[in-house]
Amino acid sequence: MHGNIKADNLIARAGVLQGVIDWGLAAIGDPAADYASAWSWVDPRARNVFRDSLNLSEGDWLRAQGWALYGAVIALSYYCGSKNEALTLQSRLTLSRLDLLR
Repeated sequence: MHGNIKADNLIARAGVLQGVIDWGLAAIGDPAADYASAWSWVDPRARNVFRDSLNLSEGDWLRAQGWALYGAVIALSYYCGSKNEALTLQSRLTLSRLDLLR
């Protein structure tokens, strides 16, 4: 698993993924941790395309949701209070995409 899939670690040209950088958190682990980006970074309208292109099972998809929840709650609790406003907003967006925050 990459361990830190987010927009600034992806290189795209003309809307096509060309590369992935920053492998500092790469490890052996649950790949669903990377699939969590479907709620954190992927436009909700493209979420099903993301899932289908990776041919994810229901179990993979549910674990990905869990990882998205985990990451958002941890980041929100740590960064809330102006430590990193961008990550605070991203965490809130992820929680809203999981239908947990309105």
